[in-house]
Amino acid sequence: GPINDARDIAHDPHFIARGLWEQAELDGRPMALPSLAPRLVATPGRSERAGPSLGADTDAVLAGLGYDADAIAALKDTGAVAGPATEATGSFLQ
Repeated sequence: GPINDARDIAHDPHFIARGLWEQAELDGRPMALPSLAPRLVATPGRSERAGPSLGADTDAVLAGLGYDADAIAALKDTGAVAGPATEATGSFLQ
């Protein structure tokens, strides 16, 4: 059988017809998220929200590990870690 990549799955008529993609908003941009695969009649389930943006929690995680603001800034300056994304980088759903 075929080997599907993410783009194939996102555009597969069967997955679309089964409602396996939910529309959500992340940082003011619409996006599709995978829905829960078991489609149960009595308890269909759905996502409550999209996850955080890429890098949105970097400062808090590093601070929780004991890094101060200067150390975090140094890590960002060297490219060792990234902060929040400033622009959309595309989607496999396009």
